[in-house]
Amino acid sequence: MKIKTRSSKLARLKNTIYGIFLGTLLVLAGIIALSQFREDGPVTFLSVQSGSMEPAISTGSMIVTKPSSIYSVGSVVTYKEASRNVLVTHRIIDIRSDEAGLFYVTQGDANDAPDRQQVRPGDITGRVIATVPLVGYVVQYARTEVGFALVVLIPTAVIVFHELMIIKSELWKLITNAANDTEKHSLHILEK
Repeated sequence: MKIKTRSSKLARLKNTIYGIFLGTLLVLAGIIALSQFREDGPVTFLSVQSGSMEPAISTGSMIVTKPSSIYSVGSVVTYKEASRNVLVTHRIIDIRSDEAGLFYVTQGDANDAPDRQQVRPGDITGRVIATVPLVGYVVQYARTEVGFALVVLIPTAVIVFHELMIIKSELWKLITNAANDTEKHSLHILEK
């Protein structure tokens, strides 16, 4: 009785660990897939590359941005930096206007001075609505060949292999049961 109870507990533990592994992999795959879309959808997933917004947003975090019609002082926004053609995520510290119209003054929380660029409303791709620490590192790594293999291909292969072993086991049970039923049926006929 104890052996059966212990083996069923081990089976439950194995299934729980496998479920957590599979769930984590699915969430990670979803995040990696969503991070491939830049500005095409209602939200954008981006990896933070520098510490200019620390401690609010750490290097290696994944941020989720969403376009808005209104941005205010204190909002953390992502904008296109014209001089380097990159996306920058900084906080709006002032709103001003000049002959060309409205512009935002931005600054990273960890920076000593405001950004040089006058950020126009059309430069902003969205306001930060969520931050997930460390996930950006995984996404960046998964974009490399080795990272893709380790983070996506190998775990996927493990899951496929595991599922194939389950299918093989179930087929073997069906074949064994069918053979036993055939043998019992044959013995029953011979006894008559």
